[in-house]
Amino acid sequence: MSGTMRQAAASLDLVAEVATLWDVAVRVRERVAALATLDPVSQAVLLAVVGRLEAQLWLLRAELAD
Repeated sequence: MSGTMRQAAASLDLVAEVATLWDVAVRVRERVAALATLDPVSQAVLLAVVGRLEAQLWLLRAELAD
């Protein structure tokens, strides 16, 4: 496989990873909303988790922009 083809394959893998991470972040955000009145402690934990997921998304998107 040539260097260009490897780069293209790596870019596609990165796009797929971003899409998967986005889906997970959206589902966690939905759970955060559902926990608002049920369990504030669990909600706080999930907010921390979604914060880390979104930080990873930011990094991956920055990498894609290069």
